[in-house]
Amino acid sequence: MKSREVVYTATARGDLVRILHWLAENASISSAVEIIFDIENFIERLDVASERGRLRDDISPGLRMIAYKKADIAVLVDEDQVLITRIFYAGENWEAALRPPP
Repeated sequence: MKSREVVYTATARGDLVRILHWLAENASISSAVEIIFDIENFIERLDVASERGRLRDDISPGLRMIAYKKADIAVLVDEDQVLITRIFYAGENWEAALRPPP
């Protein structure tokens, strides 16, 4: 089975920080850290069997959306890497955020 490098965009890293702050305000710091750690562990396991999720060429060529618990993860997969482009949480409207303006 092919293994790929998992790479985060700066925007995806910012998404994790945004989600962490939101969770800390709406739950607790310890819950927030635990959830972010869980999401990151899942993402790191995308190195193998990377072509998961639903292909959403209608939004952007090659875009895949992967649901994990309450997170929706936007990824682009090529021969060598899995690029984590965005991370959304708890029902955020990821489709509106990712669609280019008309």
